[in-house]
Order: sequence, then structure tokens, then C-alpha cells
Amino acid sequence: MQTQAIQTESDGRAIRLHRTLLVLALLLTSCALTASAQTETLLSDEDEGEPLFRVQRIELSIFGGPSAGEKYLELPPPLNELTNDTAEDLILDFSGQVPDPPVVAPKKELLGGWTLGGKASFYLSPNFGLELYGRYAKADVVFEGRRVIDEIIQPAREEIDRTSITTYAGGGNIIYHIGRERKHPIRPFVNMGFGGLIHRFPDTDDVTGLYFLYGGGFDFPIRGSFRGFLAVHSTLFTWETDEVALDPNVQIPMATVGLTWRHFVPLEDENDTASND
Repeated sequence: MQTQAIQTESDGRAIRLHRTLLVLALLLTSCALTASAQTETLLSDEDEGEPLFRVQRIELSIFGGPSAGEKYLELPPPLNELTNDTAEDLILDFSGQVPDPPVVAPKKELLGGWTLGGKASFYLSPNFGLELYGRYAKADVVFEGRRVIDEIIQPAREEIDRTSITTYAGGGNIIYHIGRERKHPIRPFVNMGFGGLIHRFPDTDDVTGLYFLYGGGFDFPIRGSFRGFLAVHSTLFTWETDEVALDPNVQIPMATVGLTWRHFVPLEDENDTASND
């Protein structure tokens, strides 16, 4: 019964997650349509031979900062000494072994850590761009539970096992800056994207999955071709586990500070092209 209750709660979280993704997708579509209209307006003054889409600006960025934690497995304690929850027998430590002495009311949690990454952005208009994104993160994971000693369940959870976890993630984003840079040098932006990630444990199998990223921030000029930015993002994904019939939806917020180098792609001069031919 406890496992069924946990599964019902997980289904509710999945429904709320799907609703959130739907709202974010609608916002993303709105940003894309706005950027597309702006691009068409900018191209209307150009010659008819000008391509519909052209990379106007390329930005290379590096970033880093702290990331938050999240529980990805938690089962309640037995109702009484006569309760027999077979799900408890499937809980393993971070070496892939069954704890001895036995453990009930297990909880596994990803603690806060840090992340480093980089991205390459290709802007099709002054405000709208596409990004290739990758990051590396490091954090600890903790396994806690209530020991069963001499058939007596201990009153409080204690730490059973702890290890480090390394995360590799990569994918593509859409980014949209709000406002004109000449008028507002400090500009807010929003971005959203998808990709894949790998959680690597030292002694057990890797955990892989697909993620959805959304967030925003603002950038500001530093000097010449260099700009800085501050951003807050959140990564949503399903943590696949072999323990219990439960794959929870996990959300990991991140705060990052970064440095960007930008390059404006010049327009081709038709007269120079003709003379070179």
C-alpha cells in the first residue's frame, strides 16, 4: 500500500511537470514567432537575393556556479511492526549491495554541488539565436535510512552510504534577448532547450536520461568584444532507477556567472565578390 501511494504521488508530479512543460513550450513558441517577425522586418530592406536566414553574430561563452540538490528516492517508514513492504528489499547502497543490517524508510538525495560549462550561440537576428550547450557538474549523493537492529526499527534516519557523482550534459537551446542593445546595454534574456545527460557513479552503473532546460538572466558589457552574464536555470529530467517501480521527476536549479566573447559576421560585398571572380 505504501508503494502504491508513492506511485500515485509520482503520477501527480508527472502531470504537474507535463503542464509546466506545456506552458514553457507556449512561451518558447511566442518568443520564436516574435524573433521570426523581427528577422523578416530586418531582411525586408535588403536585396531580394539576400538569404532568408543569416548568422549575424557568433558568441562563445564559458560559465560556472553552484547547483541545488534534490531527493530522488524516499519511502515512508512502516505503519507498524507487522507491516511488510517488499519494496524495502530492493534498496541498494552506492556499491550495488543490500545494506546489512537491513534498512527501512530509505532516502536518497543529490546534494548541492557546482557546475562548469560552455556554449556557442549563433544569432539569426540581433535578439534571437540558437545555442550548442554543454556542462560538467560534481556533487555528492547520500543514502539515509532507519536501521533494523534485533528486529527493532530505530527511531531516526542515519547516513548509510555516501559517494560522489559526476554529471555530463549537452544539448541545444533557443535564446531570446529582450530589448535593443544600443538603447539598453544591460539586457535580460530567456532560453529553453533539450538534451541528454549522464550521471556517473564510481561503483555502480551510470544513470542516463533526457532533460528539459529553461531559465533566464541578463548580460552586460565589459570591454570591447567581451560581455558578462548572470543566469538562473533549472534542469528537469526523469531519474531512472532499478529500485522500486518508481522513476521520479527531478528538478535541479543552477545559478551561473559567465563570460562571453562575440564576433559580428560581416555582410558579403557583392562588388568584392564579383571582382574576385
